[in-house]
Amino acid sequence: MLNSAQQLDYDQLLDVSGLNCPLPVLKSKAALASMSKGQVLKVISTQSESLREFPAFCRQPEFQLVKSEGMATQYIFWIQKII
Repeated sequence: MLNSAQQLDYDQLLDVSGLNCPLPVLKSKAALASMSKGQVLKVISTQSESLREFPAFCRQPEFQLVKSEGMATQYIFWIQKII
């Protein structure tokens, strides 16, 4: 699912920067609920716990963590809705 610029495509962007746990995951779950099967949500978070929380969240059968990137103060996740 890479475009010509070698960036992952996504259908919706959710910026949860500045929100504390568990809000980034809860807001992501709500956003994914309104999306169709196969669509990808790109999530931007500043919460360091996101590195642990999102992979755990994506172990649910309806979601797949396609990719994650972590920088010093920003974490990006691409989550695909499977079911």
